[in-house]
Amino acid sequence: MADYSSSGVWEKDGCEGDEDALPISHMLKERLKKWTESYEHSQFYLPENMRAATAFDLEGFAREGLEIAKALKAEMPDWTVIYHDEKACHAKDDCSDRSTFEYEVLLP
Repeated sequence: MADYSSSGVWEKDGCEGDEDALPISHMLKERLKKWTESYEHSQFYLPENMRAATAFDLEGFAREGLEIAKALKAEMPDWTVIYHDEKACHAKDDCSDRSTFEYEVLLP
């Protein structure tokens, strides 16, 4: 899940995790870092006067997040990977029911 200045990785207790501590490939770590950095330029993070000139692609961001979650699960098949769908979350007025936008990623 992306969040302000986060790694995009979270422990099951809700504390931010460290992507560098994950047993995943360097390429996947870099992909995860690039994905979370893109959130830093979104309308959900920066004040309006500091946002990028182009609109933030929330649908593309959510799609890439899901692909990263699937890649994480593939590289760590014994781990539980929960995906937070940012697009689905932002589409709701009330995000208290997380079951509608967070779910476990399973291997095919």
